[in-house]
Amino acid sequence: NNFIFSERMGSSSLIHALIVSLAFPLVGSLLFFKFTRNLIKLLLPKPGEGPSKEVRDSGYFKMKLWGKGINKFGKDIVIRGGITALNGDPGYKQTAKLIAESAICLALDSNKLPDSYGVITPSVAMGEILRNRLISKGIDFFTNE
Repeated sequence: NNFIFSERMGSSSLIHALIVSLAFPLVGSLLFFKFTRNLIKLLLPKPGEGPSKEVRDSGYFKMKLWGKGINKFGKDIVIRGGITALNGDPGYKQTAKLIAESAICLALDSNKLPDSYGVITPSVAMGEILRNRLISKGIDFFTNE
């Protein structure tokens, strides 16, 4: 009933934060016009022109998560945690791992999965089994309560 979601992005300096804060809406508004949209397309990679193998291998992501709620005793609680994947580009290698391990989990471990139904996320559908598979592939999950 009281679900609230928000996203934030960290920045290394105030100048960087200001530039990013102004660039996103500016570029977004330029995409509405055909002429400027075509100019922007000239600057972007063409289909099939992704990052080099070196860039894909050296990429990583670190995500910090905060959750606020009420525990089973009715007490307010804040849980901090995160996800780190330090061995590959998030847009290519890490996404491929997430998709492949989810498919393998469904194919090989369906009898061990939680009983969940409806339109649900992979974490709800496959729970600890998927988490363990991802950890074995270098994607780490942590909480600091």
